[in-house]
Amino acid sequence: NPQTYLRGIAVCDNGKDNHRIKGIRLYKAKVWKTKKQIDELDGTTSASHAANCEQWRKAVFCPTGTIANTAVLHTDLQIAWTGAFSNAVQGISLLCLKVTWT
Repeated sequence: NPQTYLRGIAVCDNGKDNHRIKGIRLYKAKVWKTKKQIDELDGTTSASHAANCEQWRKAVFCPTGTIANTAVLHTDLQIAWTGAFSNAVQGISLLCLKVTWT
């Protein structure tokens, strides 16, 4: 009986200099409890295709034998066309954790 975890991520930005994220693809791994095995599942498991998604960036993955346990959002304070300021998400990093079996 395996459990599913996040192993990788890809983002799509708006294709502009401010690199605002407009879409996310998640990649998963299956971690088995009954055997010391991790199955890296192929393909996109979840995708968000928001408006203004122009360029998909290369996916990044946790190293072999690890899974993601935290996603860190990288933001930048930007001014909108309305004159208001907002924090735009420009990148996402994964913090990975080694899988251990007892």
